[in-house]
Amino acid sequence: MNYVNYICAGAVVLVSDELSVGEVQDGLDALLYCQAVASGKVPAFANFERWMNANTGAVRTLGGLVWSEPCIDVPPPRSGRFSLCEMIAPLLGQLALTSPEALQASLEALSLDASALLQSELLDTPNGQTQQTVRLKCAVITPGVSIAAVVICFKFDEKFSGPVLSHRFAAENVIGNVSIRGYRALMETEDYDLSRETVVSLLGCQRQERIIRLT
Repeated sequence: MNYVNYICAGAVVLVSDELSVGEVQDGLDALLYCQAVASGKVPAFANFERWMNANTGAVRTLGGLVWSEPCIDVPPPRSGRFSLCEMIAPLLGQLALTSPEALQASLEALSLDASALLQSELLDTPNGQTQQTVRLKCAVITPGVSIAAVVICFKFDEKFSGPVLSHRFAAENVIGNVSIRGYRALMETEDYDLSRETVVSLLGCQRQERIIRLT
C-alpha cells in the first residue's frame, strides 16, 4: 500500500492510494471538521486534554466508531537533545498506528519545512513569555475510511528559530511530561452520509485553504 501526503489544518496526514476520490475527501473533511470543532470549543493550545476530548467527541457525532483511545504520558529524555521525529518514532508502534514507517518517513521529509503553515500549527508562543508549547498532529487514513490519529504535546522553555520538526530540543528545558493522545476510528459510510452536506457547508473555503496535498 502506498500513501499520499497531506497537511490538514497543520496535521501531517497519510492517505492510502487505495481509497476512492470520494473516500479521500470524506476522510480529510472529517479530520478538518473535528479539529475545527475542537478548536472552537477549546483554544488550540489552552488545554490539551480538553481539546482532544472535543476532537474525539466530534468524530463520534459524525458517525465515527471509535474503538481505541490511547493515552500516554512519558517523561522527556533524561539528558541531551532530541527532535520531534526522534521522540515520536518509538511511540508509533506502541500506539498501534497504521503504517508507522511511512508516517516516520513523511515526518522526516517535512522536517526541513519552515513554512508559516506548519510553524503556526506546531508551535504556540504566548506574548511576552519564553515558555512555549509544541503540538504535533499526525493521522493515517486507510481503506474503509479508517482513521488512526495521534497527537504529541509538551511545554518547554527555550528560544529558537527554524523548522520545528527538525529542531533539537534540550531535554532539561522540557516542562513536565510529554502527553500523547490518539484514537482509531471507522467512519461508517451510512452515518457519515447524513453529515456530509452539513460538514461541507460549515467548512466552506477551509476545505481548499487548509487541506493541502504534498505528493
